[in-house]
Amino acid sequence: MFCKTFLKIEGIFSGFLSAAFTKKINMGILTGVIIKVGETEQIKDTFKKRELVIETDEKYPQSVPIEFVQDKTELLDGISEGDTVTVSYNLRGREWNGKYYVNLQGWRLEKTGSAPAPVVENDPVEAGDDLPF
Repeated sequence: MFCKTFLKIEGIFSGFLSAAFTKKINMGILTGVIIKVGETEQIKDTFKKRELVIETDEKYPQSVPIEFVQDKTELLDGISEGDTVTVSYNLRGREWNGKYYVNLQGWRLEKTGSAPAPVVENDPVEAGDDLPF
């Protein structure tokens, strides 16, 4: 009796853990520097998307494209290349014509740093000026 009850509880509990683990594995957070902000693409009357590419800060940096869809495309307004951001995303996968595709779909964007201001160099001093040497 004890063994059968234990197996039933274990089966219920393992199903719960499996569902919780599945939800966590489909989500992620990525921090990096923006290297490209795409334009909004109107795919259909009811569907639009916009892509962001960030470079991770690792020993071997990765350029990672993240797609924003529908109203989330507006999250990319006001950011520019060189900004440091943290993106929350969902992992998406699909099959099309026998091939499988995976993409990251962003749903939150936090700007954690700005691009450095461009350095403006003054004109170099010409040779004919009053130099002490």
